[in-house]
Amino acid sequence: MSSFDCKISALDSSSEYTSYPGNIKNILLRDMLVRNTDWVIGLVLYTGIQTKVVMNTGSPKFKRSKIEVLMNKMIIVNFFILIIVAIVLATVATVMYRNDDKVIGHLLYLNGSKSNSSYFFTIFISSLYMIQYIIPISLYISIELIKLGQVFFILNDNQMYYDKKDLPCVPKNWSISDDLGQVEYVFSDKTGTLTNNVMTFRKCSINGIVYGKHLPGDELDVDKGKAATSNVKENQRLFSNPRNSMEPNEVSFDSRPSISTTNHDQIRHNMISDYNDALLSVFTPKYFNLNPADQEALQNVYSFVDPKIFRDMDPSGKTNSEPTIPSHISPQAQSEMIDLFLTQLAVNNTVLVNQPKPGSTKELSKKRTLSQSSRITLDNLLSGPRKDTPAISSNEPITFSGESPDESALVMAARNFGYTFLGKKDNTTVIDVKGQTIKYEIVSTIEFDSTRKRMSTIVRRPAPYNDIVVFCKGADSVILDLLSPVDPSDHQTSYLREKAFKDLDDFANSGLRTLVLAYRVISESELEKFLRLNHTAQTCVDDTREQKFEEAAAFIEHDFELTGCTAIEDKLQENVAECIASLRSAGIHVWVLTGDKMETAINIGFASNLITKDMELWTLSGKKSQQEVLDQFWLISKLVRQTLESTGYDTDLLSLRHKETKSLLNISHSMKRVSKYVKNLGKSKKPKLNDDDLVSQSISLLAKNNQSSSSSHQSEALQQNIGITYDKPENEDSSLVKNENAFVIDGKALGIILNNSECRRELSTLAPVFKSVICTRVSPLQKAQVVSMIKTELKVITLAIGDGANDVSMIQNANVGVAIVGEEGMQASNAADYSFGRHVLQKRN
Repeated sequence: MSSFDCKISALDSSSEYTSYPGNIKNILLRDMLVRNTDWVIGLVLYTGIQTKVVMNTGSPKFKRSKIEVLMNKMIIVNFFILIIVAIVLATVATVMYRNDDKVIGHLLYLNGSKSNSSYFFTIFISSLYMIQYIIPISLYISIELIKLGQVFFILNDNQMYYDKKDLPCVPKNWSISDDLGQVEYVFSDKTGTLTNNVMTFRKCSINGIVYGKHLPGDELDVDKGKAATSNVKENQRLFSNPRNSMEPNEVSFDSRPSISTTNHDQIRHNMISDYNDALLSVFTPKYFNLNPADQEALQNVYSFVDPKIFRDMDPSGKTNSEPTIPSHISPQAQSEMIDLFLTQLAVNNTVLVNQPKPGSTKELSKKRTLSQSSRITLDNLLSGPRKDTPAISSNEPITFSGESPDESALVMAARNFGYTFLGKKDNTTVIDVKGQTIKYEIVSTIEFDSTRKRMSTIVRRPAPYNDIVVFCKGADSVILDLLSPVDPSDHQTSYLREKAFKDLDDFANSGLRTLVLAYRVISESELEKFLRLNHTAQTCVDDTREQKFEEAAAFIEHDFELTGCTAIEDKLQENVAECIASLRSAGIHVWVLTGDKMETAINIGFASNLITKDMELWTLSGKKSQQEVLDQFWLISKLVRQTLESTGYDTDLLSLRHKETKSLLNISHSMKRVSKYVKNLGKSKKPKLNDDDLVSQSISLLAKNNQSSSSSHQSEALQQNIGITYDKPENEDSSLVKNENAFVIDGKALGIILNNSECRRELSTLAPVFKSVICTRVSPLQKAQVVSMIKTELKVITLAIGDGANDVSMIQNANVGVAIVGEEGMQASNAADYSFGRHVLQKRN
C-alpha cells in the first residue's frame, strides 16, 4: 500500500460526530510490531478475500517437467501410430478374408461364417495386442524410479542442509527434478531471500574526508561478490583448458601467497585495539559493551573500525599523532563538523529506545547487582540539570527500533561514536554526548515519505548555540537540489561539493545505501510562519491537505548547508554473491523482483554484483504519463539494440530529438548522476543550462571520467563545472553505452509495458540482451506476469524463489518454484516445489 487517505467520524460526548483525517501513517499493515504500548484502538480495514495477498494469489497449478511433457506427446504420437497400423492390418486382412479366405475358409481352419465387420474388429483387436509394445509403458515406471532416487539424494544432501534452523531441502514435487538442469531464467525476491534486511553503518563522508575501515573477513558484499566472480571465471578457465591451466608463467592456487589464520586474527586484534584506544581517549562508553558476547552485538560495534574519526574529534588528543586532515581544512573546523554530523544523527530521527520487558529487569537483577540510585528515568533527566546527570541505566546496552532499519543503524552508529539518543519526552529529545547529557527542544518534525524522500526536524539548540536549526536528511537526488548555490569564486566550497558527489558515487558503486545530511539556521520569524502553514495543513480535512503540507515543507527546506553523507550496507545472505556468480557463469539469467523502492534495489544489485559500474544501467519509472513511459521504453530499446551492432553510440550519430534528449537524462543511470553533478556545481551560472546542453556536457564529462580517474582530470572536471567550458576534446571516445546492459523498471512502468502487446514482445526480445534485470515496487500479480511472459514468449525453463506470501503467485507460475523457509511464514513453502533454508543452497539444485 503506497497511499491511503480517509476520514474517520467518531461520536463524541455530546452525541455529535466529529471527523478526523487519516492517512498511510495511521495504518498498521500485516506483521507489523507495536512497541512500547500495551494496547491500540483501531478499525479493521481489509481482511480475508479483500487482502492483496489473496487477490493476487491464483489457483494452484499442476506442473510437469519438460521431459514428461515431451514423453506425453511422444506417447500420443505412438498411440496414433499403433491405431493406424492396427487399422491397416485389419483392413488388409478383411479384404483378403472377403475375397479368398471366406470361400475356402474350411481349408484354412477359418470360420467362414463371420461377417466382414466382425472379422475386421477381431483382427484390429489382435493387432493392438501384438504391437502394443510400441507404447513404452515401462519407460514411465523407470523414470519414476529414477526420480524417486533423485528425491532421496536431494533430501539427504548434507550440503543443502541448513543447520541453524535444522532444515533439509524438502522436495515436494517429484515430477520436475529433471528440469533443474535446464533452468535458463531465475526470478528472485530480495528481502529475506537475497538479503537479511539487517543494516550496518559502514562509511561516512564529512567535509570531504571519508571515514570507514572494515575488519578482515567483514569486507563489503560488493568486494566479496567481485572476488567470487573472479574465482568462478578462473575456475571456468582452468576447467575449459586443463592441459594449459598450469603454464610456466602462471601461479597455481596452492602457490599463491595467503594470509594465515594466525596473521588474520592478529590483524583483527590490532585493528580493534587501535580503534578501542582511540575511542577510549575521547569518551568512556556507557551504553554499549566493547566486548559483546553475541555475534549481532559484535557486528553492531565493530562494523566500523576507523580510529581516525575519534582522532579528528579531539585534534589535541594524545593519540592524534598522525595528521589525517587535509591542509585546507583546520582541525578545529573538522572537529566541529563531526560534532554537528553526529548530533544530527542522534536528534533527527523517529526511533524508539527499546524498553526492557517487565520480566527482564527481575532476571537481570539476578545476574547484576545494581544500586537503585543508578536507575534514573527519562523524567529525571528532563527535570534535572543538563550537566553531571546520570544516564538511563548506564550498565545496560541501549538498542533502538524504528520505522526503517536504516534509521536504527544511523542512531546505533551515533551511539558507538559517543552520541547516544536516550529518548523523547513531550517536545524534548535527550542525548548523551560523550558522558554529558544535553536536551534539545523539538519544535516540529516533517516526517519521511516515499514522495519527499527526506525528513526534517526543527530544533532549538542549547548553549553555546542558542539558535534554531533545521536538520534534514534524505536521498542524494533530493537533498543536493536543496543545497545553497555555489559561488564560483569559492573554490573550497566547490571542492567540498565535488568531493561529496564523488564519495556518494563511490558509496553507491559499492552497493551501499546513501543518505545526505544538511542543515540550515533559521530566524524566529521564519519559524513562526512555518508553524502557521503547518498548522493550517494539519487542520485541513479536504483534498488539499497533502498540497498544504508540501507548501509548508518547501517554505523551510531550502538553501541548506551540507553536513555529510552516510553509507549503510544491507547485508546479503551468506555467499549470495558467489551463488549468483555461479548461476550467471552457467548462462543463467538472474532477475530480481522486489517490492522495495528503486534506489534500494539498485544498491542491492551493486552489492550482489548483479550490476557493476562497467554496465550501462537503464532505469524506467512510471512517475510520468503513460505515453512518456512508452516513449522512454522505445528509446531504451533503440539504444540497447545499437549495442548489438557496435560498442557504443555517439549523440551526433544518433541525432536525438529534443524529446529524446530530455528522456536520456531520466533513463540512463550514469547520465542521471553526472547531470546532477553538472547542475549542482554549475547552478549559479546564468543562464540556466537547457536539456541539450546539459546532455552534451554530461556526456563530455562522463567520457573524461571513463578515460581517467586521476586527480588532474578530476581537477579539470571541477574547473569546467564551476567554471566555464565544456569543449569536447579531439579524438575523445564519447560512447556512453557499454557492451553489457542492465535494466531497472518500477511497478507502474511495468504495468504499462505488460498491458501493451507490442512493448511486451519487445521486452521479451530484449530479455536475453540484458545482463541483469531488476523490477521494483512490483505487486505479487506483476511478479507472476513477468515469470509467465518469459516462460511463454521465450519457451524457456524458469525458476522462481521467494520467502513470503507475496511470492506465492510467482512460485506457482514458474516451471520450478523454490521457497526459503522460516522468515515470513509458511505460505511460500506450502506452494513451492522445493524448500530450504538459504538462497545460497539454490546453486546445488
